[in-house]
Amino acid sequence: MNVQQFLQGTIPGDYHSLSDHQHLCQIHQNLLTTQQNVLQPAGKGDQLASGLVESSVMEQFNSLTNLHNETLSRILDRHAEVQNRLDAWEKYNGDQNKLLNWLKGIEKERERMQLRYMHIRRIPKLLSRIQNLLDKVPQGEDQADDLQRQQNQLLQFCDDALATSIRMEHVAIKQRLSNLQAGLDTWKQFLDRITILVKTYEDTVFRIQKEFDEIQEIINETVLHQQTSHSVLSNKLDILRNTKDRLTATSNTLQQLSQMQEQLKECLSPSDMKTINQKMWLLRHQHDDLEHQLANLCLQLEEKLGIRSMFEARHTKFITWVNDVEKRLNQDYDMNQTLLEPKELLRKLETELQAEMALKEREYNWLVKTGKDIYESCGEEYADVTAKQIIQTRTEEVVDEWDRLDQIGKSRFNKINDLMQTIFQLEERIAEIRAWLTQIEIQLAKPLVFEGCTQEVIDRKLQEHDKLKKSIENKSGNISEVLNLCDLVLNDPDINKANFSTENISNAVVNIEKRWKIVCGQSAERKRKINLIWKLLQEVTKLSERDERWVSEKEKALNNLDKPTSSLGKDEIQKLIYEVETEIKDIESHEPAFQILSQTYSKLNTAPGIEPKNIQELTSRTRVIIVRWENLLPKARAILNQLQTELAPFREFSVAHEDAIVGLTKLDAQVTELQHLLPEKVSPQERLKKLNEIEKQLTLQTPNLENADKLGLQIMKKSTTKEVELIQEMIDEYQILCRNLHERITYIKTEIETIIIESRPQEVDESVQVETLKFERDSAVQVNTLPPQLQKMTSISAKDAYLVELEAALEECKANLRQLEENVNKEIPKQGSAELPTSSKKIANMSASCLTSTELIKHLHDLLINECEATDIEAYSEEVIELLERFRILLVRAKDKEQKLRELRTAACDAYNLLCTHEAGRILCPLCTKRNWAQLDNDLWRLEKWLQVAEGTQKTQKNPPSNIEYLEDVIQDHREFLLDLDSHKSIVRSLNIVGTHLADHSEDTSKADELRVRLETDNRRWDVICHHATAWQVQLQRALMNNQQFHSIISELCIWLEKNEKKIRASEPVDLTAPHDIIEAKYQRFLDLRVELERCEPRVLSLQEAANQLFREEAPEGSSTIYRRLTELRLKLQSLIKLTGVYTLKLGAVLGRDPNAIGYSASSASTSGLPLQSLNYDLLDHPSQDRPDASSADAAAYNGSDDESEINTSVLRRGCRFLGRVVRASVPIQAVMLLMLGAASLVPFSEDDYACSLVNSIANSLTPTLRYDNGPPPI
Repeated sequence: MNVQQFLQGTIPGDYHSLSDHQHLCQIHQNLLTTQQNVLQPAGKGDQLASGLVESSVMEQFNSLTNLHNETLSRILDRHAEVQNRLDAWEKYNGDQNKLLNWLKGIEKERERMQLRYMHIRRIPKLLSRIQNLLDKVPQGEDQADDLQRQQNQLLQFCDDALATSIRMEHVAIKQRLSNLQAGLDTWKQFLDRITILVKTYEDTVFRIQKEFDEIQEIINETVLHQQTSHSVLSNKLDILRNTKDRLTATSNTLQQLSQMQEQLKECLSPSDMKTINQKMWLLRHQHDDLEHQLANLCLQLEEKLGIRSMFEARHTKFITWVNDVEKRLNQDYDMNQTLLEPKELLRKLETELQAEMALKEREYNWLVKTGKDIYESCGEEYADVTAKQIIQTRTEEVVDEWDRLDQIGKSRFNKINDLMQTIFQLEERIAEIRAWLTQIEIQLAKPLVFEGCTQEVIDRKLQEHDKLKKSIENKSGNISEVLNLCDLVLNDPDINKANFSTENISNAVVNIEKRWKIVCGQSAERKRKINLIWKLLQEVTKLSERDERWVSEKEKALNNLDKPTSSLGKDEIQKLIYEVETEIKDIESHEPAFQILSQTYSKLNTAPGIEPKNIQELTSRTRVIIVRWENLLPKARAILNQLQTELAPFREFSVAHEDAIVGLTKLDAQVTELQHLLPEKVSPQERLKKLNEIEKQLTLQTPNLENADKLGLQIMKKSTTKEVELIQEMIDEYQILCRNLHERITYIKTEIETIIIESRPQEVDESVQVETLKFERDSAVQVNTLPPQLQKMTSISAKDAYLVELEAALEECKANLRQLEENVNKEIPKQGSAELPTSSKKIANMSASCLTSTELIKHLHDLLINECEATDIEAYSEEVIELLERFRILLVRAKDKEQKLRELRTAACDAYNLLCTHEAGRILCPLCTKRNWAQLDNDLWRLEKWLQVAEGTQKTQKNPPSNIEYLEDVIQDHREFLLDLDSHKSIVRSLNIVGTHLADHSEDTSKADELRVRLETDNRRWDVICHHATAWQVQLQRALMNNQQFHSIISELCIWLEKNEKKIRASEPVDLTAPHDIIEAKYQRFLDLRVELERCEPRVLSLQEAANQLFREEAPEGSSTIYRRLTELRLKLQSLIKLTGVYTLKLGAVLGRDPNAIGYSASSASTSGLPLQSLNYDLLDHPSQDRPDASSADAAAYNGSDDESEINTSVLRRGCRFLGRVVRASVPIQAVMLLMLGAASLVPFSEDDYACSLVNSIANSLTPTLRYDNGPPPI
């Protein structure tokens, strides 16, 4: 059954399936053959047993045998058919592979040919190879046709898919064959075209080269045969011009060659192209060279033809130049028209004349050489002979004029040089006399120095002075001689004619005569000073010896009275007080005698012409006596005050304790009444107002509490243990009461503020109603708010308002200048007085006020003159100029006085009075005391703490912010830091002076070394902080100058202000007799303008303050322009605010409006944006989605609207945002601080908590501190 099924199947068409089918046929054939061999013996046996087997069985056997034979025959037939198809496939595949190999060989042979960038010599060979390949193409076509016939046989037993695949393969083969033939034909045509192009190129090159050779022969013939005949030269010039035209015609041929070169560049090999490029380069350069040679020959021939006319023209110009130069020399020297200095005239002769002659020397040489050549080239004809004589004459004229001009310059130069040498020698002698006078003046002005107080010293000084006097007398003859020579020079007429400057000599004569008289007078004065100082020295020495013993006795008595009072009783202290008062009276009785000594000592030290250090050394004993005497009375009074102070604390502490308890108890009762006993009908605002008054009263109790703390601490240090406990209980009593009051006030205030915030919108409306009622009551007095000048006017213009403002500003400026002048004329306070620290600050503040006033009047004056067209009389021009000049003079004097005050304030520290040189011993030094050591240690600790804080602040300074608002905050912080730094400068200086003094004179070496190291470390840290502050200042300057937002804000403000100014000008003048609706509209318009201008003013002031802080010193380039713009912007803004205020008041008076309610009405009636009063509540109470759409409002404000009275507020929105940020930032911080304060007040503390770090905490901030275990904190 399997074989039958196999035979019933179709024979496959493809080669691989046929191979598999053939294999199956062989298997079936083998199996059938084997079974046939088995059935044949069985058949013979069947015949023998046919009698034994049934006939039906035999029939089945025979049918089976027939079926087997039939099947085997079919298998053999199918096997033969499959074999035929396989043979056809094998032949087809063989012929196909043969054709493909043939194509591949042809294509490889074509690819081996280098058809791009080929050599010219290989082109014929390539053409022959391509032709051979084309001859082989018909052979491939025959193979393809044979393959087509075989394909038709195979397609008879193939399915459609296989047939399509076979057809596509054959089509691809035929396509390759056709492409190969087409490609070979194309390359053959390309090579033919290249061959023709190369041939054309070579012919063209040969033709151009031949043309160039002919032109070169013409040029060479022209150069070799140069005749001088005019006609021959003309013929040669025509030939050269025709040749030049021929050469120009070859340019087109060269252009064609360039095009051929570009076409061949894509085809030929680099070596061939290199040869072609070189040939083209040579042709071009040969063309340019021939063109250059022809041009030069033409120019030479043209020049030879026109040499005579050129000689005549250049000769005329040369003679004219010589005459002009000679005329200028005569004018400069003889006529003296230019008034040149001798050196300038000499320089002019030496440089300008020589330079001008050097420039003309080439022209001179050409004229001489050309004249000789023309003379030699002339023939023997009559015309040539005449020309020959003319040329010779003119050549000789050129030479003569040149020599004469050179001789004039040299003679003038020598004459002026001799005169200058004479004056120079005289000036040298004058300089020697001046130098001698300077030396003599120095010797006479040298301070007198006395080595001692003996008669030998004074005699030696007199001898030195006599010697100096003789040298002055010896020099008088030389000075007289020089002065006489100067008179002769000044009266010499030749010097004046040559325009020599004799002003220096005249001034020198006057100066020498004046200085000679002064020297003679100083010589006599010096001798008088020597005698006077000697008398004063003798008198001071005599008085010092008389008073020294008395001072020593008083010092000993005061030292005995200066005993420790901690262990003394009240009676002993009173007895000591009596004795000290007796000593004070005795000291005061001897004051006149010491006044005489002090005045004599002061007169000696302030005498002019002496050395201060020398006099101090000679009078050191007197100075010590005076200092000791001056210290007697303060020391006695200090002992008296100390004794009196010992009795005062007990009495003062008791009084302070009673006052504190009584005051705090009253406040506690008021807080209790406010918290529990007040009726509920009282509004929260009234309760908050009463609570604030109670808090103010509690704040007023703080000095009394602090005084009680100090007195208690002072008493506790001197009291016994039992008394200390009693005093501590008294202190704890009012401290606990004070702390409880603070906690209760804070709690009640928080509660009331919460209630107020919840009911705020309703209360705002009520306040508006109250203000309205108040306006109705006060409307009767509103007319008197205007200035008297404007009350009578029915029409107001900007000129009228500015005049009123100018008059008021002038009065204010006069008052400020008067106040500044009074302060400047005051005497400088003495060192150590209470006025000294604040005097310089007062003067600086007054100067700033005067500066603002002067800027305002100058701005108003300029507005009246430039914009309002006022006259000088109307604008008070003379008075304004006078005030400005007066302020300028006062400002110079104020700065001088401020500098003197600053120097006087920093000259010494308030804590350390004077320096000491220890002549009288360390015991008398006011600095070397234990008290000053302790004070120095305390001040150093405070300075180090401040340095630590400053270093921490500077570590956070990375890069300046780019946002202008944040940058302004950083600039303000830096300004405060610089002020703090400046306030510590004097402290550092004083600590260095006193610390060095104490370290140098301390007996404890280790302590002195430790102090020096500590000072050195602090100074190093101080220098680093100052350097960082300067660098940060520079960074802030650069950041502000490069901040585009800063410049854009200024530009926006200027544009915005100009727009508003135009709106104001459009509404002027203000007619008060106009209809009511027009006045109402103008009133509302000016009211809105005023509100917007006032809102913009803080922003402008903030920008100017930032610029003023950074650009005050070492300002970068361009900062002055910015500062000037901000100043003009501020003044213009303020003037417009005042102008709109005047208009608003006047119009409001006509309309019957309340002047006091104008500000509120303006803020509520303005439609350009949200008012500032409601802005805070909007930012705090409303969420972001409930706020009005700012973008739409901004667009409307910026783009304008139909109503011309609407004001543009886009510039002011930045200020509102800043206010909103402040409110949003401050409210959470205040809430957190309130919670921390409440929590800290509940924390208990003990006696150990009084350390410095804990005492400064929030919990103990309301508790008065009695002592600091680690020293007081830094201020």
